[in-house]
Amino acid sequence: MNDSNDIKINCKDYPASYDMDDFTPLSADQTEYVVRVSHEPLKSGLKVLNTKLRDLYLVSDLDANIYQTKYKTSAKWAIGCGFFSVLIAVIQFCFLALDMSFILPIFELDILKIFPAFEVLMIVIASIAVFFGFFHAHQRTWLINRHVAEQCRLLKYRYLLSRDFWNCIERQKWEKNLNKKIKILTDFRNQELSLSIPKKILNFLYMSFNNFVLSKKNDSRSLFEDSISNGDIPKFPAPGECSFDKDSKLEFITYYQKKRLQRQRHYYFCTYKKLFKSHQKIKKIPHLLFLLSFVAVLAHFIIDTAFSGPISHDLSIFLIALAVLLPFIAAVIKTKRDTFQVSKSAYLYHQRYSALKKLEDKLTEDIKAIDENWNKILNTLWECENFLEGEHRQWLILMHDSDWYL
Repeated sequence: MNDSNDIKINCKDYPASYDMDDFTPLSADQTEYVVRVSHEPLKSGLKVLNTKLRDLYLVSDLDANIYQTKYKTSAKWAIGCGFFSVLIAVIQFCFLALDMSFILPIFELDILKIFPAFEVLMIVIASIAVFFGFFHAHQRTWLINRHVAEQCRLLKYRYLLSRDFWNCIERQKWEKNLNKKIKILTDFRNQELSLSIPKKILNFLYMSFNNFVLSKKNDSRSLFEDSISNGDIPKFPAPGECSFDKDSKLEFITYYQKKRLQRQRHYYFCTYKKLFKSHQKIKKIPHLLFLLSFVAVLAHFIIDTAFSGPISHDLSIFLIALAVLLPFIAAVIKTKRDTFQVSKSAYLYHQRYSALKKLEDKLTEDIKAIDENWNKILNTLWECENFLEGEHRQWLILMHDSDWYL
């Protein structure tokens, strides 16, 4: 999965406001991110877009990052505590089966009397993590805010590709339509994030009763769920007259390449690199653990059949504990991977990175005759935005279906 240009990508974070701030001076270590804008209509258009979209984008992006962290933390606590509760139960089984005891030297207390309390504590913490994550809607709030932030970016670049934007006579119409879209997006966010905790609890109980007691499928969906599965991707508008010269067009293409394409490719590649590294470390462990559990069962059978005595009895108990524990550890690892969709996301991000590279190559070829190919170029950029929106919705569906309880 190597690309000849991968080594040129430095996986350093972009400034948080990068996508919605085109004129604020950046610090000395961020000069590589600067995109100079001096021609019309791009200069005035970006000022309008930055002013109208910046606040909604920044608050949604910040909240998405916060709730993503909370979601991951809740999941790790639930998975970790669930694992330790089973581990404690298996250790208790070994102690009881072997008729062993261990007295803590300082407290003079038998450890077998402490284990049940620890086991209950782990279960309680895991349950709290699950229900805390559910009732505070960590996953849902993260995904809604990420969806809104991404829609802000899509709005920005689609409106830069609008036929009205490149026709100076239609600029008022362009801004009026933009205001409508921003209001719809703001109302969507406010409505989807306004559910109170009591309503979430009633919703959860109603869905559980339908699904598990009555075995009915719940067909009612929220605006968010409907938008990620049935959202219409707009078609490229019919080309119009361009009121601006070649320098203005070239500046816009340069801006789009650096601010949109390179920025998105940077994100896709660096995320792929991080996820793929994580995937490679653990992908074979579950298979190995299942194989070892089979070996433990086989060894237990052989020892019980062929040998007798206290040593073989103790070893047999130990092998039974391993046969129980190893598949559970494998299941814990798989649950963690599925919760964060590590392997699927890694390959999807690399696929998106490669697809954007092809679009960028196509754009580089077309701008050699920018005046003749202007409408073709705008169509290519619109295809790019459609691709990014489609991939965003695919990611939302993947994460939305990963673990409903967190």
